[in-house]
Amino acid sequence: MWLLIMGFVLFFGAHLSPGVFGLRASLVQRFGEKRFRGFYVATSVTGMICLIAGKAIAPHVDIWLPPPWAPKATLVLVAIGFILLMALLLPTNLRRLTRHPMLWGVASWSAGHLLANGDLASMILFGGFGAYALISIASLTRRGVQKATTTYAAWQDAVALAAAGIAYAAMLRAHPYLFGV
Repeated sequence: MWLLIMGFVLFFGAHLSPGVFGLRASLVQRFGEKRFRGFYVATSVTGMICLIAGKAIAPHVDIWLPPPWAPKATLVLVAIGFILLMALLLPTNLRRLTRHPMLWGVASWSAGHLLANGDLASMILFGGFGAYALISIASLTRRGVQKATTTYAAWQDAVALAAAGIAYAAMLRAHPYLFGV
C-alpha cells in the first residue's frame, strides 16, 4: 500500500502544487522554467508509475460491498468521462457547457470506479483522482477560468462523440487485459 500512497503524493503533489497552492511562480523563479517543467514531468511520471504499480500489488482489503447496479452505472459514468475528455481534446460545443471538461470527465470516471470497487486500494486510487479533479475545478474557477465561447459546427460535436465512443469501446475491450477486470 505504501507504493500506492507514495504515487498518490508524488502525482497529485506535482499537479496541485503549481496552481492550487500557488507555488508555480516561486518554483519557476527559483529553478527556471525548463528545470521546473522537467521536475514537474519527472515527478508526475514517477507518481503515475507508483500509482499503477502500487494498485497492482496492493493487498485486497474490502471496505464495502458495491451495490448490484454499480457495474451498469460505472459504464455510463465512464462513457461520460470519455465524452468530456474528447471535449477537451477536440473542438466541440461541449466546451461551452463547462470550463473544465477534462476535470469533470476525471470526476465522472472516478465516481464510476468508486461505485464498482469497494476495496481500500481502489478507494485511494479512484477517490484520489476524484478529489484531485474537484479541487482543481474549484481552484481554476477561483482563478477566473471561463467557459469557451467559440461556436463549432454540429459535425464537430459528432466527430468528438464518435471519437469518444471509439476510445471507450477500445478501453472496454482492453480493460480485462490491462487491469484484469
